[in-house]
Amino acid sequence: MRIAIFLFPVAVAACGGILTGGSDGGSDASPPATTCTTSADCPNGGDCAYPDTGGCSAHKQCFPPKQQCKGQFLCACDGTSLGDDCNGGASKPIAHAGLCDGPPGCGDALACETCDVTGFTPTQLSPPVSATNACSPSDIQAFVTACVGSTATPTTCSGWQESDAGAACGACILTPTTSAQSGALLCDATSCQANEGGCVDILLSEVSREIGSGGSGSCGDLVSAEYGCIDYACGACTTSSDFDACETNATQVECQAYADAVKSSSACATDVDTSVCLPQSDQGWASFINLFCGTGP
Repeated sequence: MRIAIFLFPVAVAACGGILTGGSDGGSDASPPATTCTTSADCPNGGDCAYPDTGGCSAHKQCFPPKQQCKGQFLCACDGTSLGDDCNGGASKPIAHAGLCDGPPGCGDALACETCDVTGFTPTQLSPPVSATNACSPSDIQAFVTACVGSTATPTTCSGWQESDAGAACGACILTPTTSAQSGALLCDATSCQANEGGCVDILLSEVSREIGSGGSGSCGDLVSAEYGCIDYACGACTTSSDFDACETNATQVECQAYADAVKSSSACATDVDTSVCLPQSDQGWASFINLFCGTGP
């Protein structure tokens, strides 16, 4: 899914294949009884959503936080196709499982999806830094709160950028895509993307196998290529629900070759803790950044 980081939009692709074990994280789970209006009504960072199996008359209930996986499509009651959040809930009332318009195919579910990805070229992953201690826990929390956290605003992130300009912590968190080494977020002139590939290689001790390090290729190289293709195909999808649905479709169709490369690679044979490499909460972002710029794994 695409997550907005104020002034630096961040694209975070959901995890799939070997990194999650390829399972639906809970779309068939029985929904809890707690009713809600917004996610703020749910304890422990829960998600206020409609039950996947509740039908068009369903009411919102509290579910566990959204998970990342390659789940099924869901057809909402308004006729739009959604990607499964894999926690038993959905952002809209659900009419039935599967695409509204039939089996998966490029472009049949979302107008924002780019079906032709022949123009996509994977960007070589720069070797990631790890455990640099460039950021203290309070530094990391300040960035999360200001720029990617649940209460972040354009004003707070602008203030963080102005106060942290040129500092070692900020330079570790936000690294240009052209840098010889990569930090937590990879940034070009217009946007930043979470460095999932670098995170994977740090946790799997695969950094030395990266092409950028002179190796034959790492799991992170393959993951970075898959996520890059997904972002290329789904970059025009501006809402989380559209991006999620596009992502699920892209991994099965136009970006399938990249997804299959991850699944079939011996380098990716070990599962990675996706809660670290795919941050979905304030604490998740803090742990992700700490891997690169704090005390490390």
